[in-house]
Amino acid sequence: MENQRPSIHVAPVVYGDVVPETHHCLMRDGIELASKVSFNYAIVHNDADIARCRGKVSTNFLKAGGDVLFMVDRDISWRGSRINEQGQFERGDLQHILDACLQTKGLVGGVVALKTFGGGVASRLIEDGERAIGVDELHPAARIGGAFIAIHREALERVAETMNPHLEGWFPFFEQYQADHSHLPGVREHLSEDWAFTQRCIDVGVPCHLDMYPILLHHGRYAYHVRDAAQPAPWKLYEKIEAVKDLAKKILEL
Repeated sequence: MENQRPSIHVAPVVYGDVVPETHHCLMRDGIELASKVSFNYAIVHNDADIARCRGKVSTNFLKAGGDVLFMVDRDISWRGSRINEQGQFERGDLQHILDACLQTKGLVGGVVALKTFGGGVASRLIEDGERAIGVDELHPAARIGGAFIAIHREALERVAETMNPHLEGWFPFFEQYQADHSHLPGVREHLSEDWAFTQRCIDVGVPCHLDMYPILLHHGRYAYHVRDAAQPAPWKLYEKIEAVKDLAKKILEL
C-alpha cells in the first residue's frame, strides 16, 4: 500500500506509577505524530522479572507485524516538536529516534542519566570520548540502556534466529548473562537485560546506535539531565566552597 504509515508499538515499562511528565509526553506525541505513524500500545508490567516481561512484549510485537517497538521507562520525559529561535521547525525527540530506527533497521537508544549526581549514563559508546547532546548525530554503541529505545522488527527477527522460544512461546531476547567486557580485555561483566539485548544484536550484526538528539529527563525527587551525570551534587559543591572559605580565612589570620 502506498504511503502506508509505519506501525509503531509503544511499550511503557511500568514498574510503579507513571510520572505525570511521561504521561504528558506519550499523550502529546500520540496526537502530534498521528498523521505520520500508526501507534499501538502494550504495557510492560505485572511480571517480577523485567527481562521476561520485555521478552514477552517483544515476541508479541513480532507476531503483530509492527515496524518499530518503542520502549520507555515510566519516569522519562522528552521534547516534542517545536519552532526554534530561528523560526525553523524541529522534530520532537520521539519522532527523531523512530526515524533513526527506521533508517538503520537496528537498535537505537537515547542517552539517559542515572538518577544520581555524578553517576554517569546508562549506556556505553564503542569509542570513548565526550559527545554533544541535542545534536543530530548517531554514534555506534556497545551498551544501550533500555529507558528510551527503539527496536526495528528486523533486529528482533535476526536475534530470534539464534535462540529457541520458551515453552510459553516467547523469546528470551533480554535474558541476562555474563560476557566479555566491551572495553577491558580479559574482564567479564554482568549484562543487565537491556545490555544483554544490545550484545545479542551486536553478535548478529544489527546496527546499535545512541541518538544524541533527544534531551531526556530522568524523574525522581529531581529531574536528572545528562549534564548532571558528570557533576557532583549541588550540596557537595557548597561544601567545597565553604571549605575554601575556611582555608582562606585561616590564611588571612596568619
